[in-house]
Parts: sequence; C-alpha cells; structure tokens
Amino acid sequence: MTEGPPSNPGPSESPRARGLFGLASFAGPLLVAAFGARTVPDPAFDEGALRVLGLSFTGVFRALDVWVAAPLLALPLGTRALRASLACALVTGAAGLLVYTLAAPLLVDPRPARAPVAGPPRLAFAVAALAAITALCTPPWQLEGSAVGGTVTGACLVLVAAWLTLRPRTPAPWKFLVAGAAVAWEPLTGAIAVGVLLVPLTSRDTRASLRAGVACSARQLAERALAFALGLLPLALGLAVKAGPERLGTAAHLGEHALGEGGVDPRAIPWKLLARDELGWLFVCAAVLGAALGLRRRETRLRAAVLLAVTLGYPLTYSLGVPHGPIRFGAPLLAAIAATGALASVGLYELVTRLRAAKVPFAPASAALLVVLEWTLPVRAADDALLRRAALSRHAPYAFATGALGQAPPTSVVLLSDARVLTRLQAARASGLLRDDLTLFPTFDLKGPLARAAVNREPKLAGLYRDLALGTLPEEWSLSSLASHRPLLLSYEPKWKPTLAKHLIPDGLFCRFEPEPQGVSDRRTSMDKSSKRKALLAQEVTGAGRDARLGQLMAHLLRGRAIAMGATGERDSLSKALDELRPYSPDDDVASKLVRRMVTTRGPFPVDDLVP
Repeated sequence: MTEGPPSNPGPSESPRARGLFGLASFAGPLLVAAFGARTVPDPAFDEGALRVLGLSFTGVFRALDVWVAAPLLALPLGTRALRASLACALVTGAAGLLVYTLAAPLLVDPRPARAPVAGPPRLAFAVAALAAITALCTPPWQLEGSAVGGTVTGACLVLVAAWLTLRPRTPAPWKFLVAGAAVAWEPLTGAIAVGVLLVPLTSRDTRASLRAGVACSARQLAERALAFALGLLPLALGLAVKAGPERLGTAAHLGEHALGEGGVDPRAIPWKLLARDELGWLFVCAAVLGAALGLRRRETRLRAAVLLAVTLGYPLTYSLGVPHGPIRFGAPLLAAIAATGALASVGLYELVTRLRAAKVPFAPASAALLVVLEWTLPVRAADDALLRRAALSRHAPYAFATGALGQAPPTSVVLLSDARVLTRLQAARASGLLRDDLTLFPTFDLKGPLARAAVNREPKLAGLYRDLALGTLPEEWSLSSLASHRPLLLSYEPKWKPTLAKHLIPDGLFCRFEPEPQGVSDRRTSMDKSSKRKALLAQEVTGAGRDARLGQLMAHLLRGRAIAMGATGERDSLSKALDELRPYSPDDDVASKLVRRMVTTRGPFPVDDLVP
C-alpha cells in the first residue's frame, strides 16, 4: 500500500484556488463555532470549566486543554469562559484545514491517463472545501468547538497523526511526539492515533524494508523515546495541579474520565443512527463510495486507508462508554466525522466528474451547478448546529447558581454530600457565577484540599469534621454550634436523626440549619418567598434540548429537601416540596413513596430507607 508523489496542481491559478478554498475550510467552522461561544460554560462542560478556568484537578488527562486556552485567556476580551470557548473554536478551524489538506490530494490528479474525466483543479478544491466545512459544521463538532474544554483538541490530534502519516519525509520523532500528546490527552484517543500511525506497516514495501533489516540506531531510538516523553508532558501538569494547593479542588482520582467526561444525556443516540441525525444519508453514502474509489487506486490507497482507520476508530470505542450525544461527543466520534468528510469528498467529486464527462449538452455547466448544489450541505449542517445550540438554555447556569445559593446569607457555610453538586458549584465559581464568600465543605471528601481549607477558614467546623471523621452521624450540638456562628446550608441526609429536620428552613435548593428548632409557619413562609426564582429556574432547566445533567442535579437537591420535609411530618410543607420536584422528575420513585407514607400514616414517618 503506497501513495504516489504529491500531485501537481496544474494550471497557474490552482495554487491560488488551493489557498482560497483552504482558507474557507479554516474560516467556515471557526466562524460558526465562534458565533456560538458563550460567556458562561454549559453545565455539561463542568469538568472542562474547572480544568481550564479554575486550573483544578479533574484527572490527569486533558491537561493539554489548559495549554491550548492559555494564550487566549491572557487577552482582555469578554469573560474568561468566552476566551476559552474561542480557543476551542480556533482548534475547530484548524481541524477543518486539516480535513481539507487530507481530502484535496484524493481529488486532484493532473495525469490524464489516470483521471480521464477529471475537471479543473479548482473544482476539486471546491468539493474538498465543502466536504471539510460540512463535516466540521455538524452539531457534534460545533457543540464541542464552542464550549469550554471541548473534545476538539483530541480529535485534532488524531487528524494531525493522519496528516503526518501521509508525509513520508516527516522525521519519526514528530510522529512519536503527536502519539504521546494524544495518549496524554486521552487513552482511547491515543490508541486511535497510534493505530493511524501504524497503517503504513500494512504496505508490502514497508514490510519488505523491515524484513531487510532496516534497524534504528541507539541515537534514533533515544530521539523517538524523548519525543514520546515530551508528548506526555501534559500528564505531569495534571499531577502538578493535584499536588498543588488548589482552590477549586475536587475528589477526582488519577484516571477520572479516562473514557470521556460526564454530561452525557441518557437519550444518547446510537452510532448507527449518526448518518440520519448528524451527517445525513447522502453524505455517508458519498463517503462509502469515496472509500471504495480511494482504495481501488494505487496512488490514493494509503491515504484512503488512513482515513478509513480514523473513521473505524469510533465504532471500536463505542461500547466503552465514549460520549456520543446529543450534548457531549467524544474525540473518537469527532475524528470519525472529520475523516468521513474527507472520504465523502471523493464520492461527491465522482458525481461531478461523471456529469462533466457525460455526452450531453452543457455538461460542464451542469457539473459546476452540481457543485453549487452540493454547497447546500455545509449550510444545512451549520443550520442544524445553530438550532441545536439554540435549544440549550443560555441562562441555565446563571439561574442554577442564583436559585441554589444566590440568596444565601453572607459568609455562609455549605455542606455538600454529592460530588456532582460540588463540581457544578465549583464550575460556577470558576466562571464567576458563585460568590467567593461562601465556604463549600464536601462531607464525602474529608481528606481533600477543599475540606482542609474550609476547616482552616472556619474553626467551628472542627466539631462536624470530628463527627464525620469518626464515621458517626453529625451531632445536633456540632451543627447548632456552627450555625450559631455562621449561616449553615445543607442538604438533608435520610440517615440523619429526625430531630435535625426540625432545625431546617428551605432556602434556595438547600435547607438552612438554624441553631434552634423552627416552626411550621417558618418553613411554609420560606418556601412561598422563593416561588418566582423557582419558576425561572424550572423554565430554564426543563424542556426539550436542555441539559439533562443539570435537571438531574435539580431533582437530586429537591428530592433531598422533600425527604427533609417528610422527616418533620409536616404535610403542607411536604406537598409544596413535592410540587417543586415534579417538573424535574415527574415519575420520581422517592416522591411516590413519600406520598404513600404521607397518606397512610399519621404524624412523622421514617425516611431513613430513602435515597435522594
């Protein structure tokens, strides 16, 4: 499997046409992604916001995103989240240029004997550009390319590996450097990049040279090992952030999100529906035809095989849990879409050349018009991406931060028992949506830097810290002494003593713990005050196309508050709490059990077997 020498563009205007269409391949995806960049990150990209904006440890992988966003974060332009989103948009544009570079040599061949029906080179460049723009303007690329810490960096590394594979004169250390960087970004992405670099080994000539004993010297082996180690440097950055005194620390372990970050909607589409929902059947059929034509010709066989290897990387990783929509998409899927675009250019160009060579009047003009008609594909892809992004609420992160802790008293202490809630609040803090005077105390990660910093900031937390460290339930005295010194907000745990629920007053999405037990009217009044904010929050979070992860967090917090109201035995407060939970979880199992016990029992009833 070999590839012939680089094709000569032909006419004098071809280099200019190549450059203009290459610029279009870069600018088109870039502008569409930049148009969708947001001033605050979406909740589905919490880990990326923590990593890029807060420089927090979210696992050792994807630390390269910090280096990619660092130059733009230094510019005085909008919010830090907007600048980080523009960095991903630039990477999306670079990926479009790479796809165009990979696709154009498959189309331009000036040798008449090899391509008897080929049109002008500028026509081929136009088809290559429209295929690249179509692939990079699809909703998966645009949703990730306009977000903070999207997966476009990993997909671009795979495309760079494919580009280097097709350049036989590229020094081997550069290939090892890219392979190391891809492994450092994500193991599955690195495996695909390494597999792409190994595609030339299937060539008969390459195997013959290896059998002939072409061995590397010790110096060459050292250079390649050093290049691979340099590519792994982002892993060292991730470890350094974990060891450092992080302000936004979380309880992530070293291999956190090794197969893809969170934020995956449970309604994720299967990969075999990708052709219908993301690319379209026409584009996929053109890619299948292009792969067959590319593999048939000896001059383009290696290039088509490399692109096919990138495309097949996603089906091989699909069952491992890689995010595949409809909000988050993994790097293997993005790389497969990009490679599909390059292969589709061959099928689309075949239609153009066949029409141009037809023995009918005005065949060349009809072929040119067909190219114009094919340019509706990127327009349609961009329109689908814009509609998909518009369905996501721009105000949901702000509404959540305001509804959860926006009305919290100054210098409040917030007890958090769920890592998902901590990650969302920390991402809001990194984006500037959460006040710095609030002290977050994760009860599930007492050895973490955030818990230690909270105890150092507020010594009254020592009693609660002791109770939790000894493995016992929080004592009423520990919570009351803390609440008498600083406002205390928490989410009630079913295993706690029911007497603690009498101290609670609903406040936002949490409950405020008062030093003394409170009455029924206090809880009822507090729930009535925040009705407007709750209505705004429900409007932004619920609905078609919204981020299901944020809705799940809302349901989790409101479920815990309903359990707290059930522990008090107050039917009226419990009914209001269940009404607030219903928009986020209509068929909630815990809510059904609470209703059943409220109807069948008198007075307080047990809730220790319920899980929020």
